[in-house]
Amino acid sequence: MKKNLKKRKKFAVILQARMSSNRLPGKVLADLGGRPLLQLLILRLKLSKNINQIIIATTSNKIDDEIEKLGKNLKIKVIRGQEDDVLSRYELASQQTE
Repeated sequence: MKKNLKKRKKFAVILQARMSSNRLPGKVLADLGGRPLLQLLILRLKLSKNINQIIIATTSNKIDDEIEKLGKNLKIKVIRGQEDDVLSRYELASQQTE
């Protein structure tokens, strides 16, 4: 079978991340081997040949500014929305997929 006949599907990944976790606040930016946990996850996802876009969905709370900063440094799209409405953040992120 020719390669061009069997095209791989590409996917967008939406990562929901916020700093205000009740059980372990700040875990998404916790240092793990010299890098923030969220950065390690993104670097792993970038290795996939089936993922063409990664979007971080976080809150509009000031505490999550560091998540947005990390996303921008890694050239990852970041959307922000209401803390108490995870579904709307996913919806906003899905509207930004390519």
